[in-house]
Amino acid sequence: MRRAGIPQVVRMKISGRKTDSLERRYSITDNEDIENARELMEKRSSIAKIEMKPR
Repeated sequence: MRRAGIPQVVRMKISGRKTDSLERRYSITDNEDIENARELMEKRSSIAKIEMKPR
């Protein structure tokens, strides 16, 4: 559900988890998550470089 973009509060309600710690415990991070994070950071870095160029 996290990968599908469903907000944490909604995931917790659906799964019956009462605390953030349980949500974190079962929110497994794998290599795909890390690769997605890297790609997002690269995109953000590119945007920041463009915005910083003098006009």
